[in-house]
Amino acid sequence: MQLELSLEQIRRNQISAGIAAYEKLQEQTENPMEINERLLMQILSDNKDTDYGKKYNFAGIHSIAEYQESLPITRYEDYIGYIDAMCNCQVKMNKK
Repeated sequence: MQLELSLEQIRRNQISAGIAAYEKLQEQTENPMEINERLLMQILSDNKDTDYGKKYNFAGIHSIAEYQESLPITRYEDYIGYIDAMCNCQVKMNKK
């Protein structure tokens, strides 16, 4: 059985998707710091078992302030060892 959508059904679906995206954007812009902190905490959680995450105790960081206190300001050169190791499959990387 082949499903065919009419042009009107396609438009309604697109409008619904657009409204949902707009509403999500509105929600995110109402409290951007909360959204950013939630995203940071998710990134830290996802990467807590990587070599870098273990080195800087991502599992123990629970706020933006703790993150800022726990991690140094870095430059590209600080990551060369990690990049080389990843290229050689020597470090535990986030597998999503």
